[in-house]
Amino acid sequence: MRVAIDARMARITGIGRYTDELVTGLELEGLKPTVFVSPGDAAWWHHRHPHLPYRIAPESIYSWSEQLIFPSRLMREHFDVVHFTNFNVPLAYRRPFVVTIHDTIPLQYSGERRRSGLSRQAYQRVIRSALARAQRVIVPSMMVKEELAQLGDVSHVGVVMHGIGETFLGPVTERSCASAVFSRLKIEAPYILYVGNDRSHKNIEQLIRAFGQARTALASGQLVLAGPTSPHRGLVLRHMVEELDLDRSVRFCANPDDATLTALYDGARALVVPSLVEGFGLPALEAAARGTLVIASETTPVREFLHDAVLTFNPLDADQLANTIVVAWHNQKIRTTLGQKGRAYALRRDWQMVARETIQLYERAQVGRLL
Repeated sequence: MRVAIDARMARITGIGRYTDELVTGLELEGLKPTVFVSPGDAAWWHHRHPHLPYRIAPESIYSWSEQLIFPSRLMREHFDVVHFTNFNVPLAYRRPFVVTIHDTIPLQYSGERRRSGLSRQAYQRVIRSALARAQRVIVPSMMVKEELAQLGDVSHVGVVMHGIGETFLGPVTERSCASAVFSRLKIEAPYILYVGNDRSHKNIEQLIRAFGQARTALASGQLVLAGPTSPHRGLVLRHMVEELDLDRSVRFCANPDDATLTALYDGARALVVPSLVEGFGLPALEAAARGTLVIASETTPVREFLHDAVLTFNPLDADQLANTIVVAWHNQKIRTTLGQKGRAYALRRDWQMVARETIQLYERAQVGRLL
């Protein structure tokens, strides 16, 4: 079976990690897909996967060239199946394909004004078209499948939850290494941790607000916000921190590498997922694999994989989140019990398992939706 994978987003936050880890799992399963990468990622990708064939695809995501030129580039090689690792399947691509739709956030939450070549109306058309035309659709949670059911037929949609990468399966970070990370980032343990980007649906303002309310009960505790920030959103969040007089208590850590991220998970009292909506919540799975307690918004699918090992809250209620943080901070028994249980749940999934389930969907895609 000749499979191609669209990896033009291979270095973009969660989608990038998904693509990279999936391809690693596919290699372990004996499948060697041809991977299409953007020009700036080619050297990095070849270093990561030296034994895989790859092609340069200069067509930018969410652009007109993606719609008009990229389909021809793919169709020249007559692949049995093409896997688009995000919803942006070119409308002109008419051969068998599988698409991963990670979430429906832009369809239900406006967020910031889109600055891409695609208008919001075109975006909606593309995602609906991908759902309708794909031989198989992969989603990371039942919550996303239920949301897609509002848009069309989901009989061909399969839930394939994410897995844990090798990076997060190692021993606890050595004290000297952790100290070096904390010193570099000016972090003082213990702390509450957030991992993710800064888009509006992530609800980081509510987390900062709740932390401010809980601060007096946390003594010298800090809030660490780890992940990429846009210039505008970064300014908004930093201004809020200043207004709430939290300058000394909130730390920003932009684009942490995996070693730094592992150390941050290990040193946290709890990881908070404050989002209004999510497709999965990979940081929650990673933190749980490290034995760290997870506090998650009840409007995210985190309970689908951590079950009863997570503390939940209403993401619109800052008081409730503040109280939950205080409980987690002071109650070591809860942290230990739920941390151990969460780790057991998290370790049930690895990326090779994800790859096996994905290959099954590739095989079904070859013969259409009837199988």
